[in-house]
Amino acid sequence: MDALTDEFKHSLQHALQQGTRLTRDAILRAIDLRATDIDVPEWGGSVRVRGMTAAERDAMLAAVSPRDDGSPRSDSQIKAYLCAHCIVDAHGQSLFNDDDIGQLQQKNPQVLDRLAHQILQLSGIGESSVDTHEKN
Repeated sequence: MDALTDEFKHSLQHALQQGTRLTRDAILRAIDLRATDIDVPEWGGSVRVRGMTAAERDAMLAAVSPRDDGSPRSDSQIKAYLCAHCIVDAHGQSLFNDDDIGQLQQKNPQVLDRLAHQILQLSGIGESSVDTHEKN
């Protein structure tokens, strides 16, 4: 997959240098989510996190909105949500799902903080964007 990704990136860069317009297929095939490995000594290793898709970002922003009764979501719930969706395997598939959020909330809050911060950075938004949305 890395060879295909490298080949695609090379052809994409060449097309951009030549002023070629991207096709629908080229855009939809583009692997444009950034990812990085983060050491988590508290868990005995490292994890790979990736940025959110546009749909995941929308869902996350909805998730940080106050509950129907007006009470705010907990910080750990938001960060566990990010981790559940954006800690991925070598193929970019999430290791967790929404059913795991409660269990992730039981993990070390400093680890969740570090991972959520990196996920937000990879997604092109900062924690201040989440804070602003929460206030609105």
